[in-house]
Amino acid sequence: MERNLIAKGRISRDKAARLRATMEEFFPEAEVTDYAPLIAAMQNDPKDRHVAAAAVKAGAQVIATSNLKDFAPLPAGIEAQSPDEFLCNLFDLDPSAFVGDAEGTGRRSRESARDVREPAGATLARCPRPGSGRSPIRRRGGAP
Repeated sequence: MERNLIAKGRISRDKAARLRATMEEFFPEAEVTDYAPLIAAMQNDPKDRHVAAAAVKAGAQVIATSNLKDFAPLPAGIEAQSPDEFLCNLFDLDPSAFVGDAEGTGRRSRESARDVREPAGATLARCPRPGSGRSPIRRRGGAP
């Protein structure tokens, strides 16, 4: 992830490192390992097959990406959603909790050195914490 952001000139090496650290802070158990044997079976764009393989290994139902065209086809039970659609689905699950989480994170960030004004950091901050009892995965118009 860091390499791609830097190579495309989107952010500096320092910001990429901070983004990764923010992701690891908010989702420490999100790192997926041992997915390499699944890569060859993926049928989406070759440069993104490792992402689909990691999603299969993790048991994910959604890959949130702005690059939807490279995530088709995906294995049964997994869909690609834009970040906006993903966040709307989170909101649909429990609007008051979603807003409460976002407001609480905003208050905490102002009290600390963390800069959640960066778009990715702010997006991560709004997502429910793992183990909170709220599933971040739901198909639009369907059940979790």
